[in-house]
Amino acid sequence: MKAWCMSFAAMLTVVSSAQAEPDNAMEADLGSGVIGVGYERVVAPSVTARATFQLNRPWYTRYLGGPESDVAGFGLELRPFVFPFAAAPRGFYLSPFGRVVAIRAQDDLADAESSVGWSAGATAGYGWLLVDDALLLRFGVGAQYWAFDTDHAGLSGVYPDVDIIVGYAF
Repeated sequence: MKAWCMSFAAMLTVVSSAQAEPDNAMEADLGSGVIGVGYERVVAPSVTARATFQLNRPWYTRYLGGPESDVAGFGLELRPFVFPFAAAPRGFYLSPFGRVVAIRAQDDLADAESSVGWSAGATAGYGWLLVDDALLLRFGVGAQYWAFDTDHAGLSGVYPDVDIIVGYAF
């Protein structure tokens, strides 16, 4: 009986010391046409919010029927991640997003033009917490609208979007 009580007490200790989901993450965003660094925070049991500073370069649009353009810029992306079937920040997610970007394009012009561009879209994907719940990995797919055009250069249109997110969760 004493051995059973000690085993039961040990089991309760393991259960009570289980770690909660991490509330924060520092992330690298390596998705479609962006390279960024972001901070994400759990704001509700199944919702996170993220802000990311990004280099935006929609290089792949020409392969999907869009124009070839050298448009690029730095900007800010804001996006929530909603986890309808699990506690954030892991599991299946839905994520709308919006970006505002200071862009510059020259294309075939004699001189480059500058403007403010934007893009918006949504993705669905899946996220994992690995290595003691510290390594965050997410992969997703969706669509976005790029409005990265100046008066005479750049591009706009609807294109596919891919999420590739790697981060440190804490």
